[in-house]
Amino acid sequence: MKQANFRYYKKNKWGKNGGVPIAVFVLVIATIFLCSYALFTFYTSGQRVNAETNDFAFIDIEYKTSLTEIYLSNIVGKVSLVSNTEEEFLANFNKELLLYKVNGEYELAEMKQFEDKLVLENIMLENNIFAVDIEINLNSYDENSGTYIERTFVKTFNANRI
Repeated sequence: MKQANFRYYKKNKWGKNGGVPIAVFVLVIATIFLCSYALFTFYTSGQRVNAETNDFAFIDIEYKTSLTEIYLSNIVGKVSLVSNTEEEFLANFNKELLLYKVNGEYELAEMKQFEDKLVLENIMLENNIFAVDIEINLNSYDENSGTYIERTFVKTFNANRI
């Protein structure tokens, strides 16, 4: 069995002078550069996302808009089943609205506007379908960023009487 010449192999593996071949050097430098670039990109994009999502006012106004739509949809749906006229609808709406008060306060402070904004002119009964037009002002303020947002919620809710 022939024995390998390890000196020859070792010397030629790393180049003539025992150094690292240029391809390995370029590969190491490129890897370091790409890793550094990726870390920098993740770090800077993370700051941008945190800055956008930490603004409480934007999140709060979306939350209030969603709750307003859910509460009004539920109330209009329940009240339309037990009402025969617009006057009955308004009376039943106000009774149902009282169920959303906890310790004399509404869960959503803007719900107080429901009492004032819903009038007979905004309620219509046609073909056993109640149509209710509601317009409510929602607002939110973030003390940390100083952002104030005001939004007008306008929607027509339709509910079958039967």
